Amino acid sequence: MPLFSTFATCVFVTSAMLVSALHKSGVKEDPYFEARKLMESYNVISANISSRGIRANWEYESNMNEKTKRHMLKVKIETSAISHKLWKSLRKIDWKSIKDPTLRRQYMLATVTGAAALSANKSLEYGAVVRSMKETYSKATVCDFKNRTDCHYHIMPDIEHIFAKSRFVPELKYYWKSWRDVSGRPSRGNFLKYIELKKEIAKANGIPDPVAYWNYFFEDPDFEKKNVELWEEIKPLYEQLHAYVRFKLHEYYGPHVLHRDGPIPAHLLDEYESATKHRTIIQKILHLLTFQQRTDFF
Repeated sequence: MPLFSTFATCVFVTSAMLVSALHKSGVKEDPYFEARKLMESYNVISANISSRGIRANWEYESNMNEKTKRHMLKVKIETSAISHKLWKSLRKIDWKSIKDPTLRRQYMLATVTGAAALSANKSLEYGAVVRSMKETYSKATVCDFKNRTDCHYHIMPDIEHIFAKSRFVPELKYYWKSWRDVSGRPSRGNFLKYIELKKEIAKANGIPDPVAYWNYFFEDPDFEKKNVELWEEIKPLYEQLHAYVRFKLHEYYGPHVLHRDGPIPAHLLDEYESATKHRTIIQKILHLLTFQQRTDFF
């Protein structure tokens, strides 16, 4: 079986023809003619391979079996090779000297391409690590709180529904811990590999570390500083909202479950993921306070 499909071959041929045409062109009015045409080629090709990759990933993640997995891996190999080739072509352009702000920005973003900057083997390794963690998360099951021989409870909709409805503390604590034991603990080794590969991805793209890589796409050299300043602004409100939630939970569950001045146990809130819990509970409080203010006004 050939490494690349007809689709991949057509993409390579088209790309080669476009680049060849650039060198033969006699157009001199636009000093960035070559860079502009190369970017147009890149946009067309990357949109197509991105669409194909997303479709294959969706088919696999919504129906995990060997057939969809093989197809997804085949597409991954093909699209990664194309992305790597395109990335190397773009890196040959001295985009930092481009005066056209739109074209310069396109190159600034396109020349940082994620795992596609790695070697083929490393890129596949990264994909395998991410895929393994997703599979662990989606396939993990826990046993029923009352019947430990019934072990078919998935995170959605089973455990999610329990957290939305139950207020029985031992049950909530059991599911909270059991779910993390079967979904988080087995992925520890893969997560450590993921972090190391993220470091390699950043360096392959010319960025010192994963944090700088993540910040790169916000296009603001002071992004972290602004986030710290923003947090300091909203922190007093957050602390008041946190205290209000803690007070209400203490009032409902009692001091044997929750201290009045301590942290809020994660399993007491109505969602299984702590970050989502905080967002949801704050939204509910703000909605309630807004409703009360409207009622008072009228």
